[in-house]
Amino acid sequence: MEGKAAPKTPGMAAPTKVTYAVESAALGRGFKIKNKKTGCVAKAALKGFTLEKIPGPTGPFQTCLRLSASDGVVAAIEARIVGPGGIELADASGEVSFARSGKTMDFVIDWTGFVARAPGVHKLEVVLASTARKTVEFEVK
Repeated sequence: MEGKAAPKTPGMAAPTKVTYAVESAALGRGFKIKNKKTGCVAKAALKGFTLEKIPGPTGPFQTCLRLSASDGVVAAIEARIVGPGGIELADASGEVSFARSGKTMDFVIDWTGFVARAPGVHKLEVVLASTARKTVEFEVK
C-alpha cells in the first residue's frame, strides 16, 4: 500500500538504538560467578589444549562471556570453535535476556568438547545480536 508515512503520535519517543558488546571471553573449567563487578572466575583457566594425539578430543570445557547491552532486551548469541584453515569444529547458539540481569551479564557455555583435526591456532568466535563480535585465539598441541 502506497501513501504517506504514518503521523507521529505526540508524546511518544523515537525508539532508541541498542548497542551490544562482548566485553570478554575466557576458556576454562568450573566457572563460578563471584560478583557482578568481577564476573565469573574459572577454577582452571585454559590457554589451550595439549592432546595425546591429533586428531583427538579435547574433552569438556566451558566458555565464560561478559556481555552488555545499552537497554534491557533479549538478544541472539552464537559461538563457534574454528580450527586452522577455518573449519568449524563446534558451535552453540541461543538467546540471552538482559532484562532480568541488568545491562551487563555473564553467560557460560558448557561445551562437550571437540575433535582437534590439526595442531595450531584455533579460535573461539562469538557474535551477539549480529553486531558485536569477539574472537579469542588458543593453541592446540
